[in-house]
Order: sequence, then C-alpha cells, then structure tokens
Amino acid sequence: LDMSRLAVMGHSCGGATAAAAAAQHGEFKAGVALDPWWPLLPSGSAALKGWQTRSPLLVLGSQDWNTPGKMWCDGARQAAVFKACLPTHANTNAASKPSARMPVVAAAAAHDGITSSSSSEAGLGGGAVHVVPAGSSHGSFTDLPFLLSPWVSNLLRKTVGAKVQAQPEDPATIQDTIIWSSHNFLQAH
Repeated sequence: LDMSRLAVMGHSCGGATAAAAAAQHGEFKAGVALDPWWPLLPSGSAALKGWQTRSPLLVLGSQDWNTPGKMWCDGARQAAVFKACLPTHANTNAASKPSARMPVVAAAAAHDGITSSSSSEAGLGGGAVHVVPAGSSHGSFTDLPFLLSPWVSNLLRKTVGAKVQAQPEDPATIQDTIIWSSHNFLQAH
C-alpha cells in the first residue's frame, strides 16, 4: 500500500463526505464522489467555500439524479463544489475525459466556463471532472443492479407494494464505465 497516494471515495452521503475530506485533508491526493448527496455538506465546508488542498475530484453522477440540467441532488451546491475545488489559476488542460467507447451522457471538466481567478471562493484544489454514465440510476453505484433482477424488483412492487428503484437495462456496461473512469482518474493522480 502506497500511503503517499491515498484517495477517498464514497457513494451518496459518502460521496459528499469524500469531497469534504479531499477538500480539507492533504493526505488524500484525490477524491471520488459517486452520485453525491450535496445537501449533506455543511454551509461552511471547505468543499463549498475553497479547497485547502490540491486534490482533484471526480464526480460520477447518475443519469436520473445528477445530470447537468436535471439536478435532483442540489445543482447549486454541486456548482459551488466545482467552483470551490478550482485552483486559483485554473489549468484548462488538467482534466482527462473518458474515451469515446465509454457510454456517457455528460463528461466535462468542471472548470469549463467558470473563471476563478477573481473569486474569493476558489481554493488550492486540483479541479474536478464530472462523468455521467448513460442509463445509470442512483442505485447503479451499489450492489442493487446485480442483486435485484428486474423479475425480483417487479415481484416486490406487485406483492408488497415496495418502492424499488428501477434498475438500468445494462448494469454491467454502467459498472464498466464507473470502474474505467475511477481507475483512470486515480492512476492519473
């Protein structure tokens, strides 16, 4: 284990927590937030106000919850996180994007279109990349797509009225995209 290359990763509330940890603790060289629940962040968090580290952030969002223009998980807070993690002098070539073979809805460097040199909320951060796998749902980042087949999900809905989130048609491709994106981001940082 190379302790000089620690990264922090989490899903949902843990995704917001991973961003907060990467923003405040320099021992984390990178952060990965899997479909983060941004309302969890306290308003004074370094993840919202200005990163105290140079750690970059990868945000892997779901198509049904964390897609630009359709932000069920608080788009204003996500924009604040992206702005706060920008270095004072943003390097527009710092982020890598997934290859054309990866099925994604959106893949963009978070600093595209944002200027931070005059902002008091810009910090030391290493920038951010936002990737949204096509067809993904919030549950795509968990074991649910593989544990709950469509047949089991429909049975639970019909017999006990359970509210089971619809699972993606192709969870293996979505998982491949999540793994590929995470692996390449962490290898680069």
